[in-house]
Amino acid sequence: MTTEAQAPEQTTTETDVTTTPTDTTVLGGDGNQGGDQSVEQTTTPATVATPDDYAVELEGFDFEEFKAIDENKDFLKEAHEAGLSNEQLGFVLGKYNEIIPKVMGQMAEMQTENCKEALNQLWGAETQANIGLAVKAAQAAGLTEAEIQSPAIGNNPAVIKMLAHFGKQLGEDVPPQNTQQSSGLSREELMSSEAYMDANHPDHKRVYAQVARLYEKEFKG
Repeated sequence: MTTEAQAPEQTTTETDVTTTPTDTTVLGGDGNQGGDQSVEQTTTPATVATPDDYAVELEGFDFEEFKAIDENKDFLKEAHEAGLSNEQLGFVLGKYNEIIPKVMGQMAEMQTENCKEALNQLWGAETQANIGLAVKAAQAAGLTEAEIQSPAIGNNPAVIKMLAHFGKQLGEDVPPQNTQQSSGLSREELMSSEAYMDANHPDHKRVYAQVARLYEKEFKG
């Protein structure tokens, strides 16, 4: 009797695979970690073709005049090589236009203080009187108020010293009776006053006009 071999019965066991969400805890965030994430792409503004193509418009800033200066041409060339767009250059120049006047003002104040210190060391108690003589000489030379107030003259100890020397000589040639004003102050006293020396003083214009009238009376008859 022949017994046929029977193939063993195969059984398959199905195993349920449970996928656990990757972000199920507080530290998991919004549940999207490990999944598809959208990436925000930023684009850099394209720069201009050449440095000459920059065209910046800022209130109170003449860009064409800025471009005409050789040093600024080099700056624009470097800005172009660095990849600055027209908008980025405008931002940089806008900050430049805000900061530079403040820096220049601070430098002018420092120059004024340094000049005052140098003159005080030179003249001591006679400083204000000699400054008045310097202003008188500058006016006699035909310099305008703006020229006198310029840093090259008004903050230059050497120039002020020279002007004071000639101002003293002018004072020696003036008859004493012509130097008095109704207030009892001489022209030299007015010129050495704070109101005359400080252009921002509330009485500056009035005192300056008084000095001009006295000067005209003394030297022009």
